[in-house]
Amino acid sequence: MTPLRRVFPFCFPRVRWGGLVLACLLALLVLGPAPVVAQSGGSGEQAESTEQAQSEPLELSEVLQQTQQASDELGSGLLLSDSRLTYWRQRLPQLRQRAAAIEAEARGQVDSTQRLLDALGPPPEDGHEPRPVATERDRLQQQLNNERARLKQAQLAIARADELLGQVQSASRERFTSRLLVRGPSPLTPQTWVFAGEQLTSSLSQLVTVIASADHLKRTHDDWLNIAGGALAIVLVSLVIAWLLRRILLQRFGRTPQAEPPPTLVRLTGALLHTLFYLLVPGLAMSALYAYLEAVGLMQGLLDQLALNAALAVAFAFLIDGLARAVTAPEASAWRILPVSDPCAVRVGWIARVGAIVFGADILIVRMGRVLQAGEAIAVVHHLLFGLIVSALLLALTRRDIWQPPELDESTDEALKAARRKARTWAAIGVLALALSVLGSIVFGYYELSRYIITRTILTGVLIGLLLLLHAVAREGITTIFQMTRLRTTGRRQEDSTTPILQFWIGAGVDVLVLALGVLLALPLWGVEWNDLWAWLRDALMGFTLGGVTISPFDLALAIALFVVVLSITRVIQRTLDTRVLPQTRLDIGVRESLRTFTGYLGLIVAGLIALSTAGLNLSNLAIVAGALSVGIGFGLQAIVNNFVSGLILLFERPIKVGDWVVIGQHQGYIKRIRVRSTEIETFDQSSVIVPNSDFISQSIINWTHTNRVCRVIVPVRVAHGTDTQEVHDLLLQVAREHPHVLRMPEAHVLFMDFGESALHFELRVFARDTDYFLSLASELRFAIDQKFRESNIVIPYPQRDLHIRTGTMDRGRARIDRPETDIPEQGTTPASGGPDGD
Repeated sequence: MTPLRRVFPFCFPRVRWGGLVLACLLALLVLGPAPVVAQSGGSGEQAESTEQAQSEPLELSEVLQQTQQASDELGSGLLLSDSRLTYWRQRLPQLRQRAAAIEAEARGQVDSTQRLLDALGPPPEDGHEPRPVATERDRLQQQLNNERARLKQAQLAIARADELLGQVQSASRERFTSRLLVRGPSPLTPQTWVFAGEQLTSSLSQLVTVIASADHLKRTHDDWLNIAGGALAIVLVSLVIAWLLRRILLQRFGRTPQAEPPPTLVRLTGALLHTLFYLLVPGLAMSALYAYLEAVGLMQGLLDQLALNAALAVAFAFLIDGLARAVTAPEASAWRILPVSDPCAVRVGWIARVGAIVFGADILIVRMGRVLQAGEAIAVVHHLLFGLIVSALLLALTRRDIWQPPELDESTDEALKAARRKARTWAAIGVLALALSVLGSIVFGYYELSRYIITRTILTGVLIGLLLLLHAVAREGITTIFQMTRLRTTGRRQEDSTTPILQFWIGAGVDVLVLALGVLLALPLWGVEWNDLWAWLRDALMGFTLGGVTISPFDLALAIALFVVVLSITRVIQRTLDTRVLPQTRLDIGVRESLRTFTGYLGLIVAGLIALSTAGLNLSNLAIVAGALSVGIGFGLQAIVNNFVSGLILLFERPIKVGDWVVIGQHQGYIKRIRVRSTEIETFDQSSVIVPNSDFISQSIINWTHTNRVCRVIVPVRVAHGTDTQEVHDLLLQVAREHPHVLRMPEAHVLFMDFGESALHFELRVFARDTDYFLSLASELRFAIDQKFRESNIVIPYPQRDLHIRTGTMDRGRARIDRPETDIPEQGTTPASGGPDGD
């Protein structure tokens, strides 16, 4: 079992590396004839360019000579062939790269020689200089002049190569455009069809005449019977062997029916293997037949090209058919890549098979038409028929029964139905636009443009499909990895909250990479040369000029990377100080935090300076930036700068430090963190208070732990009148001495504070070892005092108050309301009920 399968055992249930190796060998076998065609069209100039590209590094004189040769050839205009234009398109970037290397080398030599001259100092004004020094000065000056001349020549070669490369690219685009916009006869005129018939007849007669007049085909009747018998035997044997081999491979590596769909990567691997196994039978039969016919001497001249083109067309048709069968998987729906139902898979498969036949025939007709040099009329008619058939096939793929089959109406929710309808609408619009553009180009005679549009559009669609599959595989792999990580961390108390965030950003990075890959692969499909594309990327990465300022994305990315690296190293140093170095010292936590914060500030400043220097910003220009900042500070940044400076003062003067218990305004709590602009205080309610640093400088604060953590605790005590005060004094001191958190020095005190109205007032004043015991110590002392008082029968009294009640007042008031005409006492008399009128 391979290591990959051990990591993902559920992703590779039946796929073996032997099957993949065998699949690659089968692919080489099936596509074997194709390179022969490509090699047959080669030229000596391409071999020459390859040899020169792999030669030893050129000298500067050779670079200048070749750039001059390119300038002379490009000056000839239309006399330059396409092959030479392609050669210079590939060769000029190599010459420029070599000239740039020579320039860098010469610049280093110039700087080195200049430093040596500077070490000698300026020549004396009177002209009297020791002969060895004067000789060395002259030698270095001559060497410096030669190196500067070499540097200028290298810069000239770079500038000339850039200019010539621009001319080559412009000429290539012009020729490419002229080939696309070549105008032939319109298929709407009857004369075009007449000419097409005549050209077709002439091409077929030419093909038959050339094949019939070939010397290697002049054989006897018996020879032809032997050749036919041998060919038939070879084909039958190869078909039987290929069929048996394919059946064995399908039984071992094929797709088996499953209830649940396998992962996307497994389905793609199964589709690839199924396609290659499907191509095994025709590929092996055609390869064996071609090898036999070539061995008997029949594959020569025009017949050889006809056989190779026919084999390529048949192989391409079988390839499309095999891919359609593998993707739709009508016999194993669980392995299906397209999200369609079984009837839809059958319909898509039939459309793909018709398209395979059409594209195979198109390949054969186009390639043989180029060999036989057929006329424009037959090309126009062929492209018209090809465009109509392909447009009809694409329109057939937008049928409603494929995107919204009746069997899915009940099982599919409304959101998915709406998405399918929207996708089908846009697909139909795109196909109609493609059909109109293709047919319109053919009608106006631009048959090359029509073929270019339809082939590039189909290839772009295939590329998009492959990128979507790659994106699905990558996303599925990321999800699987993080699921395995979660399974490993199930037993922990809590899941890491950064895992979903990390998964999101990794997925976003994969999306960006897939999109960038799609753009890089799609541009060459639409006529952008790879050399031009890499040149644009190189220029974009190395820098471009904007308003007199050179901006280099590569330098910016490098500056950001260095900033992140230096900042990460700073964080590692801070963590090391926190966990290993500072705990081994006797410094308190505040000093440790100050050192840690200072290290972070220093690392941030160093990282910023390195990033600015790498980005190409001259540090001497920071004076201008500082001047602009001073104006901003004078107006709107006063508070920010005030808090920043206050933070620095807090770090160095240390009136407060991390862990101190402070009281500022209405807030009190522990200092948790001192930042650049503010300080965080954690209150006893576990809430955070963010206080600007300037408040700690401008306001008065109480720091309970500034010099030490000893604090005084005062416990008020009241006892009843008549209690033995000396006994109370002794009991309170005993309670203080027995508590472990009360310091012996300073010793505890008991103070008789006052004679109260209802009690005698005492205070027990003790010193706690740490401010952390401030509240708990007072509570524990009260518990102990209550226990001691209960044992000694000492009473803690309640407040005593005398309550005096007047009677008759309410009755008199009520009588005034009920009977106003009677029982109203005269002024100065007392009611009959009476009652105390004073305390």
